This record gives sequence, C-alpha cells and structure tokens, in this order.
Amino acid sequence: MIEKRKKIQPVVDLLEYMIRCGKISNEGGHKIFTVVLKEPDLTDRVMDILDLELSEQETIAKVEQLQ
Repeated sequence: MIEKRKKIQPVVDLLEYMIRCGKISNEGGHKIFTVVLKEPDLTDRVMDILDLELSEQETIAKVEQLQ
C-alpha cells in the first residue's frame, strides 16, 4: 500500500494544485484520481496528459481511455 501511495503521489500533488487554481473541478479531479488509484502503473501517462493543459472534459476523456 505504501508503494502504491508513493507511486501515485505526483498525480495527487498535481491534481491538488490544479483544483486550487481552478483549472479542474473537484469532481474532475476525483475521476482522474480514481483511475490512477485503480491502475497505479498509469501514473506517468496520466501526468503526461495533465501536462498538456487540455480542457477538463478532454483531460478526463483521455485519462478514462487509458483504462
């Protein structure tokens, strides 16, 4: 469990920042977090998608496509 937490921590930190800045809603952040929590190996790919600075809907769609 600790390894999983360490692995997904970069996504958690970036989502927290994006929510505080208003770039993404709480609900959107929760959807993305849920994907990463279920599949920690997708962390790097999710980070790449978040770095693209797409709209919230596009970001969520791309992240959900990874599943």
